[in-house]
Amino acid sequence: MKAVGVITEYNPLHSGHILHINMSKSMSAADVVVCVMSGDYVQRGEPAIIDKFSRARMALESGVDLVVELPVECCLSSAEGFAEGEHTPGEGEPSGDDCGVGTAHGHFRSPRGKSCEGGP
Repeated sequence: MKAVGVITEYNPLHSGHILHINMSKSMSAADVVVCVMSGDYVQRGEPAIIDKFSRARMALESGVDLVVELPVECCLSSAEGFAEGEHTPGEGEPSGDDCGVGTAHGHFRSPRGKSCEGGP
């Protein structure tokens, strides 16, 4: 079974996030999507506007197969620290088979070399 990981906030979840989930899964040919999501605090330590349980439920209803909480120390740091939360401690590689990266500008890429333009 192949997994793709996405690092997210979904605060709130919107159509661009759903596109990101779907493109990450299809571009990586993954069987499952694992979402590493911030909890009560989102990137740079701001309080989430929607509770973590509701955001996790929305993610599961939108195509994610497993949601795990990003450690709070990653949420309280820079964007780089936030992204580092997806990596397995002590390892130099992402913890899934692949990971999907999306931006607000509609560019998606898989670090394994695939790239695609698209967006909401």
